[in-house]
Amino acid sequence: MYLEVLDSLREWDDPILFWLSRFPGTLSKVFDYGGHVGILYYGFSKYLRFPDAFQWTVCDVPAVTRAGRDLATKRRAGQLSFTNEPRDIEEGYGVLLASGSLQ
Repeated sequence: MYLEVLDSLREWDDPILFWLSRFPGTLSKVFDYGGHVGILYYGFSKYLRFPDAFQWTVCDVPAVTRAGRDLATKRRAGQLSFTNEPRDIEEGYGVLLASGSLQ
């Protein structure tokens, strides 16, 4: 699901991209709650340059995070990680994304 839009952005992603672009080279950690297999990470990676030590963590249900890990391995997305625990945000993330997590 959603794999056909992995490398593209939708119009409702523009505000997020705008604000993330305001932190060039200084953004170190993003916690993407309900981020599926890393859709926003892949889409934004085309437009943003993340620092070497940058970490994007997706929190989702176990079946989705398993698929996300497999996809990240295939795509060599070393800055992308996955968790099933919302409490993992306590580890000092600078940005909490909750795009599409309401459903």
